[in-house]
Amino acid sequence: MAKNFLPVAPYGIRTAFVGLSGPLFYDYKNKASRTGADLSSSPNAVLAAPISLMLLYDEIWFLIRSLCPENLRQCAFVRFVDESGALDDLDPDDAQKWLELNSSSLETAAYKIMREEFFDHYRDVLHNTGINWSNACDNHTHGLKIGPFEVGANSASFRSLLFDLYIMEKLERPYVDLVTNPYLEKCLESSLFPAGKLSFSERLIGPRLLNWQTPSGPYRPEIEDLRQHRFLEDYRSWVAKLDGKFDAQEAAERQEAVEREIHSEMRRALLEKLNDGLLVKNSAVLLGKAVLDLATAGVSGYFLDSAETVKKHVETKSSRWQGFLLDLERPQSSDR
Repeated sequence: MAKNFLPVAPYGIRTAFVGLSGPLFYDYKNKASRTGADLSSSPNAVLAAPISLMLLYDEIWFLIRSLCPENLRQCAFVRFVDESGALDDLDPDDAQKWLELNSSSLETAAYKIMREEFFDHYRDVLHNTGINWSNACDNHTHGLKIGPFEVGANSASFRSLLFDLYIMEKLERPYVDLVTNPYLEKCLESSLFPAGKLSFSERLIGPRLLNWQTPSGPYRPEIEDLRQHRFLEDYRSWVAKLDGKFDAQEAAERQEAVEREIHSEMRRALLEKLNDGLLVKNSAVLLGKAVLDLATAGVSGYFLDSAETVKKHVETKSSRWQGFLLDLERPQSSDR
C-alpha cells in the first residue's frame, strides 16, 4: 500500500485522523468547493471542537478533502489520506467483511445514545457547536468516492465509525489518534478518548476567544501564533493526562474546578502585589474587581501590572498550562 506521506515513526508529532465519523454537521446552504470525492453535492463540514483540534495536534489527517472545512484545506498542517494513494489497494469486499465481523451490540447502544443525546437535542447541539449563521445543516453527506469505495459520511452512524476504524487498521499507524465526534465516541469501549478531551478543552478555550466558527470554516490566521505559544506544550500535556470520557454534567463540573484553580492563582498573585504596597492595601472591593476582570472580560488597564505578576507567578510553577489559558484572554499580547 502506498503511504508516501505517512511517516514511518511519530518523531514526536501529534497527529489526528478525521474520517467519516469526525465532522458533526454538513452545511448544505454554505457549500464548500466541490472535490473529486463529491458524487452529487459538496456541503461544508463543521467540526465539533475545531480550535482545540488545531491546537492539540501538530498535524490533522482528513480521510478526504470533502470532510475538511473549506478554509482549513490549504493549511500546512492539514493532509488528505486519499490523495496520498494510501487507499488505492484496499478491497471493498474485504472492508465489508471487516465491518460485518466487527459490528456488535455496540451498534444498538450507539443508536440509543445518538437518539437521546444528539437528535433529541439537535438545535442545542447545533447552537453549541458555534453555528450562528443561516444554515441548512444535516448530520450526513450524500455519496462520496473514497479510493475504491462509494460511501457516505454520517455523524450519527456507528457504521461510519466502524469504517474509520477499518481505515486506521489498514494504515498501520497506531500513534495516530482517531478523532470521531464526541457523541459517537461515547459508544466506543476504548482507553483513548481524544474527542472527549477535545470537547472539554473547547469548553475552556471557547469563552476566552471569539467564536471562530464561520460558514467557510474555523480557521483564522491567529491560530498560527497560538500553535507556537510557549505554554502550549504544557497545556497539551495537562489535557493528555485528563480522564477521557466527559458527559455534559461532568464536563461542567470539571470546568468549574479548573476556573476555581486559575482564580485562586490570580487572587494569590494579586494579594502579593497588594502586600508589596504597589496597590491600595486593604481593598477587598478592588481585588474582587480585578479578579472579575481577569476571569471574565480580560485585563483592565488599571490592573495591567498585577496581570503581569500573575503571568510571572504562573511561569515559575508546574501549572504553566494556566498561563496558556490566561494568555488567550489577551490576544493583543505579542509576548508569546
